[in-house]
Amino acid sequence: MDYTGITDRTEAFERYIRYGGLPPVVDQGANQALASTVLSGIYDTVLVRDVATHLQIRNPMALNDVARYLASTSGSPVSITNIENRLKSAHRPTSNLTIERYIQGLLDAYLFHRAQRRDLRGGQILQGLSKYYPADPGIRNTLLGFSDSDYGFALENLVHNELLAAGFHVTVGRTDRTEIDFIAERIQPDMSKRTLYVQVSASLMDTATREREMKPFRSLPAQEGERIIITLDTIGLGRTEEGADVVNALDWLTTQAYR
Repeated sequence: MDYTGITDRTEAFERYIRYGGLPPVVDQGANQALASTVLSGIYDTVLVRDVATHLQIRNPMALNDVARYLASTSGSPVSITNIENRLKSAHRPTSNLTIERYIQGLLDAYLFHRAQRRDLRGGQILQGLSKYYPADPGIRNTLLGFSDSDYGFALENLVHNELLAAGFHVTVGRTDRTEIDFIAERIQPDMSKRTLYVQVSASLMDTATREREMKPFRSLPAQEGERIIITLDTIGLGRTEEGADVVNALDWLTTQAYR
């Protein structure tokens, strides 16, 4: 909003979640066609010239398929075997080791970020089935198409990236029966440790959805960390019985007190 001069939060949010925050894209203003063209050019340049060249990939189609798969499953645990099966069905058979190398290339190029799973009870990092998030909303939409039907996944992607930008180390909390979208930790200026337990849901108006998002907080020790649910709702906000703060996403993005 500062950069563009947009004063309407909703307009700024909708443009950001659709086209992202890469400066050459933002500079196109309201010209959506040109913004899409610039986004495609940035993605193709990074993927083909940088990643494919660095990894010495002769046919970048398999690499592009891996990137699309990661974007389409952002918010869900990723199985390398599932990617292998997807490529095989597309007649581009690729080994697990090669897929892992492709994913690492996408991470090294900052096209994606990885959120590893952490055991909520013991605290140790769990191997495999990490989640992967595109580093910019515009890149995600370039890969998947500009859909208006998946605000929940797009919002989760945005929250993950904003936590990283705020200096948090982000993992996914997991037990046998439940999951917390993000555990975000950072060392404060006074050397104390701040821990956030974050749930993301486009809306909590449905009773079953609200219960599903609240349930993981009940398994946490009462004194441990801050609990936040980030939603696009504008009603039903505030502190819950579980000690969680239900916060509107636009408030969270624009209010320093939440950061």
